[in-house]
Amino acid sequence: MYGQHLHLQAFITLALKPMQHFDRYGSVILDESQTIISFKEKTFIADGLINGGTYIIQKSTFQQLQLPEVFSFEKDVLETHIENRMLKGFVSNEYFIDIGIPEDFLRASNDLKDYFKH
Repeated sequence: MYGQHLHLQAFITLALKPMQHFDRYGSVILDESQTIISFKEKTFIADGLINGGTYIIQKSTFQQLQLPEVFSFEKDVLETHIENRMLKGFVSNEYFIDIGIPEDFLRASNDLKDYFKH
């Protein structure tokens, strides 16, 4: 992911996960050059990409942003900078779990406990 971030000269690179038949997440649309061209609100999608919540950020550019003390990363950074075409996507079909609900948090705890035993 980091190599692609550097190669594409991205401001931010997002880890994206391919998903099928989902409505719990918003989706991310890429063009052929891995540039993020839009974020779609939560709705049923048969096949698409979701934001995995992992980012590589060009620190010097981020520090230049005029952000308030409290801000939304998604709304105030990602969505407002989509027009400059410097947001890139890295698609990976590796393990992903959203721990935003108690059942999935418990599942992740068990999955990771088993993973780190090896």
